[in-house]
Amino acid sequence: QVHYAPSPDVAVETFEAYLDRPDVQRNDAIRYGLSVAYLEDRQYDKAVDILNDLLASNPGRITFQVTLAEVRLAQNHMDEARTILKDALARNPGNYPITHTLARTETADGNGDLESAQRQLRQAQEKPPAGAPQRQIVTERLAEITNRLHARANS
Repeated sequence: QVHYAPSPDVAVETFEAYLDRPDVQRNDAIRYGLSVAYLEDRQYDKAVDILNDLLASNPGRITFQVTLAEVRLAQNHMDEARTILKDALARNPGNYPITHTLARTETADGNGDLESAQRQLRQAQEKPPAGAPQRQIVTERLAEITNRLHARANS
């Protein structure tokens, strides 16, 4: 619903109103939706609070971990995003969302570990079947990182 809202602030209002209704249980899906709405609306601290609460009761939930890392990435807390994702990847080797987000984190600020990102993306490239959109995304990202590594080596 966040992606289909006319704007992030409308998405926030929608989810907050939904949580305020007396006939609605405060379930994880609604709270997660609100955290994503907060992320899109750049209300990062509110998103972090919800995601930490969700992770307290669901510590292994990949969706919550990746989204928390995305919030930290948006806040330019690269080291924290890396730590979240590396810990998640250690528990879930080869997981596509974790791997892809970790590679994005490694390349976001220009100071990341491009070799690590390249290794992660090579592993992620093997997971989706040929022709899958995910594979195309990973292949394009891998080419970009490989080009950056070659440019770095030649400078």
